[in-house]
Amino acid sequence: MTDEEVMEQLRNGHPDALPTLFDRFHRLVLKIALRILRDPAEAEDVMQDIFLEIFNKAHQFDPAKGSAKTWILQYAYHRSLSRRQYLTLRNFYNRHQMTELEITQANTSAVSWRGLTFQ
Repeated sequence: MTDEEVMEQLRNGHPDALPTLFDRFHRLVLKIALRILRDPAEAEDVMQDIFLEIFNKAHQFDPAKGSAKTWILQYAYHRSLSRRQYLTLRNFYNRHQMTELEITQANTSAVSWRGLTFQ
C-alpha cells in the first residue's frame, strides 16, 4: 500500500492504518524532533503528539497538495519548532544545557516508545 492509500484508510475511519504510518515514519519524525529540540524525552513526546494529531486530523490531508510523507514531515517540523519555542519561553534550555557529546549520544541511542525499542 502507498502512503496515500494508508492516509485514505485513516480518513475513512480505519485506525489500524496508524501503526503502518508509524512504522514508516517514526524514525524520520523523531530525527527532526531531536535535531530541533535537542532533548530525547521532549522529542519522544512530540513524536507521540504528532502521530496522535495525524490520526485526529487525517481528514485534512489532501493528496492533490503533496505526498503523505511531506505532510507528516511538515507536521513534525512545525510541531517541533512550536515545542522548542514553548520550552525556550519557560527557560528549559537554560536549566538543561546539553553538551555536543550528549546531543550526539541522543541521536545515536535507541529510542523507547510505549515499551518498544527502536534503533
